[in-house]
Amino acid sequence: MIALVVAAKYSDRLTAAVKAAGLLPTPTDSLSIAASLAAERDYDCIVLYSDYSEKTADFVDFVASTNFSAFVWLTKNVSEDVRRRLQEKGVFILEPPIRSDMLTAIIAASAAGAGRIRREKERMASRLSEMRMVSQAKLVLMSALNMSENEAHHYIEREAMNRRISKTEVSESILRTYQN
Repeated sequence: MIALVVAAKYSDRLTAAVKAAGLLPTPTDSLSIAASLAAERDYDCIVLYSDYSEKTADFVDFVASTNFSAFVWLTKNVSEDVRRRLQEKGVFILEPPIRSDMLTAIIAASAAGAGRIRREKERMASRLSEMRMVSQAKLVLMSALNMSENEAHHYIEREAMNRRISKTEVSESILRTYQN
């Protein structure tokens, strides 16, 4: 798992906390470089140490709109309105000072939870793709062989059981056969 560490101050401490949490850190001290890195790659965790400013808030908003997994922002003087808005986007805001062991535990827990969410999201996307393919195959069978939806569904299930393959593989075969 990889983490983006953005800090002009305390970069070494944050990088050490990220390593102790079991993540591979990519450190930078520039918000613009961090934004480019976050746009190019999905990080499992982003750790930011920065005073609050509109520029920093814009960066946090931008990153929160990308496919990050966990975001920990160490900052002071954030209004309740901004804090609430960013926490709704999944940004975990901490006010320094914070002990290193606590920061490490928070980073590790945030990244682990976010990793579970990412895996579940990928599993659900895969399942949705499979369901779409089966639906397309049913439509092809209904059109090409004048089957009802129920008949097409049972045909795909029966073929999968008889051939000992998944319904997705049967559907792929049907689509290849009838769409060429």
